[in-house]
Amino acid sequence: MKKPIIAAIALFFSFGPLATSAGARGIAVEKPYARLVPPGSDTTGIFMTVRNTGSTDRRLTGVESPIANSAELHFTVSEQDVVMMRRTDYLTVPAKSRLKLKPGGNHIMLIGLGRSPEEGDGIPLTLLFDDGSAYSLSVPVKRIAPLR
Repeated sequence: MKKPIIAAIALFFSFGPLATSAGARGIAVEKPYARLVPPGSDTTGIFMTVRNTGSTDRRLTGVESPIANSAELHFTVSEQDVVMMRRTDYLTVPAKSRLKLKPGGNHIMLIGLGRSPEEGDGIPLTLLFDDGSAYSLSVPVKRIAPLR
């Protein structure tokens, strides 16, 4: 009787923090992390690779986190040698491909943090897709070097 329980627990932990919510079929997240919040700031960036194993493009249409007043999808543009972040309504995850969210490029911003997460903390995050599915995960907070 104990063997099935142990097997179920082992299966659960083998997926770790990347376990998907029901409905986000064909979506996987690789190497998620959040930038350690700088002193005095109430925002942070979140980065990862979103993989789509399906045969049709998917749109990442939103993001939610209970630790922030707002969570936004951003892309980065360069205008007249000035790099700026812009909010966007969606980012496309191409079929059988990946969407890379990285510093200096597409990314997620958490704005109005209720508290500053510390290095090693996990930030609860839910990715929302155009088909109504969601993918929930815990994003580890890491200290990373500033962009140059």
